[in-house]
Amino acid sequence: MIIHLPTLNWFKHENAYTGSLGTDPLRGCLSVTTFNYRVQLITEDNNSKIIATYYLEPPWNCKTYKREDVSKEFDGTASGIKAAEEWLLEGYKVFLNLRDNIE
Repeated sequence: MIIHLPTLNWFKHENAYTGSLGTDPLRGCLSVTTFNYRVQLITEDNNSKIIATYYLEPPWNCKTYKREDVSKEFDGTASGIKAAEEWLLEGYKVFLNLRDNIE
């Protein structure tokens, strides 16, 4: 599975980008834990940075779960977007290895 983030121009218009991976093609996302992410550009004092965040979303009927976001900052450049994509993919790979123990 590959994560493709939009271009820097997308983010410069104050757009955030969200997505998820891990949805079961037959059962949807209600009965499985999914990997969810959000990426946005933040500009402060003429300095831009990309903030990428991911978290796991358990099935709807999970009785006990505390959401834990994992975030990382990257340069607010095209290369920062590419680095954020790679970081999110690494997080997804960890998720795949752990998913059987979560459900």
